Amino acid sequence: MSAEAQGQTARLTRLALMTAAALALHVAESWFPVALPGVPGVKLGLANSVTLLTMLLIGPRDALAVAVLRVSLGSLLGGGAMGFAFSIAGALLSWAAMAGLRALFREGIHTVSVSVAGALAHNAGQLAVAVIFSGWYVFSYFPALLVSAVATGAAVGVCVGLVRRPLERARRAQ
Repeated sequence: MSAEAQGQTARLTRLALMTAAALALHVAESWFPVALPGVPGVKLGLANSVTLLTMLLIGPRDALAVAVLRVSLGSLLGGGAMGFAFSIAGALLSWAAMAGLRALFREGIHTVSVSVAGALAHNAGQLAVAVIFSGWYVFSYFPALLVSAVATGAAVGVCVGLVRRPLERARRAQ
C-alpha cells in the first residue's frame, strides 16, 4: 500500500472514530431530560464537543463531515425530519462560527471562546428553524438560550481543552 493510500486510510479511520463518538454522545444525550425545564431543546451539546475536537486536531473540513454525518445518522436513528431540520441548522451554523474564529485567530483564541461561539451559533440556527415552523413568539426563549449557550459552550470548551492536549501528545508520539 502506498504512503498516500495509508494516509487516506488513517484519515478515514479517524473520521469514522470521531463520527462514532459524536453519534454515541448525540444518542446518549437524547436520553436525558431537557437541561432547562420550560425551554425546549436545551442540552449540554456533548456531540458538538467532538466536532470542535475534530476541528482542532484534524481540520475544519473533516469537522464539517463529522457534524453532518452525526446529524444525518442521529436523525435516522430517531430524530425524524423535524429533528433533522433543527439539528442541521444548529450544527452548520456552529461549525461556521467555530471554523471562522479558528481561521481568523489561528491558535490565538482559547478553546472555550471558540466553543461558546459555536454554542451561540447553534442556538441561533435552531431558533431560526423554530421561527419558520412555529412563529416569532419563540424569540421569548432567546434570553434563556443565550445564557444556556454561554454556560454549556464554556463547559464543553473546558472539556475539549482537557482532552485535546493528551491527544495531541499521543499523536506526536506516533
